[in-house]
Amino acid sequence: MFPFFCDGDKIIAHTKNNKRTLSIINYFTGTSLWIFHLSDIGRWYNEFDKKWEEGRVEHFVGVVNEVLWVNVASGTIIGINVETGELKHLFTEPNKIIGIATKPHQQSPHFWLNYDEKRNILFGFHYDVFGEIDLNKSEPTLTFYILEDCTKHQTFCPNLERYCYDDNYFYYLDAFNGKIGIINRNTKKLDWVYTFPEGSTMGILMKIEVSKNHLFVLDSGGVLHIFEKEEIGRCSKFGDKHFRRN
Repeated sequence: MFPFFCDGDKIIAHTKNNKRTLSIINYFTGTSLWIFHLSDIGRWYNEFDKKWEEGRVEHFVGVVNEVLWVNVASGTIIGINVETGELKHLFTEPNKIIGIATKPHQQSPHFWLNYDEKRNILFGFHYDVFGEIDLNKSEPTLTFYILEDCTKHQTFCPNLERYCYDDNYFYYLDAFNGKIGIINRNTKKLDWVYTFPEGSTMGILMKIEVSKNHLFVLDSGGVLHIFEKEEIGRCSKFGDKHFRRN
C-alpha cells in the first residue's frame, strides 16, 4: 500500500486501487481499523479525458483534532474521523468568496492544503485563488480569496508543488511566465513579483525554498538562484527589491 501518511502509532494509507480507497492501519499490529471508499463521495467529470471518474487521493494534509484531511483529485476536500472512518467534512465549493469569481477553477478547491498549527487553519493557493479553512470554528468553513493582482501582473501558481511558506508569506513559482510571486498571508495580497530576465535561467523554474535571510530557486538546468531578503515586511508596492539576486 502506498504512498502513505504516518501519524503517531497509525499509518494512513491508500491502496493501489488507483488511489480510490483510504484505509488506516495500526503501525504495531498491522490491523486495518477502517476502509473508506472515495466512490462514496460521488463522481467527477474529467474535462481533459471527457469522461466521468471516481475521486482519488491527491494529497494527504495531516491529522488535526482526530480528523484526517485529504485533497481529492476532483477538486474536493474531505475530513475523516481517524478513529472511525466517518466522513466529518466535505468541501466541493467555498462557503464564502471574497472577490469576483468568474472562472471555473475559482469555484472549487484545487489547491493542496497546508496546516498552520499556530493559527489552527488549513490554507492553500492555486493559480489565483487563496483558500482557508478555519478550524477554530465549531463547524469549519472554506473561504476563497480571488487575487486579481495575479491577473494584473500575469503571475499565477499553476503547479501544486512549486511553493513554500512561512508564518506570514506564501512564496510560489510561475514556471510558465518565469516569475516568483509572494503573497501576504495576513492581507491576502500579492506583495511582490520578480520576473527572471530572459536568458538568466537554464530551463524551467522547478523548486523554491525560503530561509530566515534568503530565498532559493532551483531551475531544471541545476542552477540555484539566491535572493537576499531586504525588509520584505515593509513592502508597500510592486517592484521594490526585497530580494537581491546574487
